[in-house]
Amino acid sequence: MVVIGVLVAGQIMRRLDNRRYGRWQVNVIDDDGVSHLRDLSPQKAKQVLEMPEEKSVYFKGVAGTWERLNCDLITEGVQTGLLIEDFENRCFTIDLRLNPPPVHSTSAHVPEEVL
Repeated sequence: MVVIGVLVAGQIMRRLDNRRYGRWQVNVIDDDGVSHLRDLSPQKAKQVLEMPEEKSVYFKGVAGTWERLNCDLITEGVQTGLLIEDFENRCFTIDLRLNPPPVHSTSAHVPEEVL
């Protein structure tokens, strides 16, 4: 009886997660304005929505197919419009046309007296 209860509870939880986290998509707009749509599994959508650190890592990986991101996607990206979170339509949009140019740091110069 306990085994049946556990199986039924597990099935109910999966259905609730699918209903709550299903049908999410990631839309990546490349430099040419071409839209690339990717579906998120309910499990990945749950991770991304509940853990901000997972969101950053996952979206950098998705966008990395087209271009390297040059800012923090979660803070600066949201402020600049690089990342748009549309909860009503269940879609995250990464607009790579708004990706800031890379900051070229000068290489660290070690003074000769330190060497």
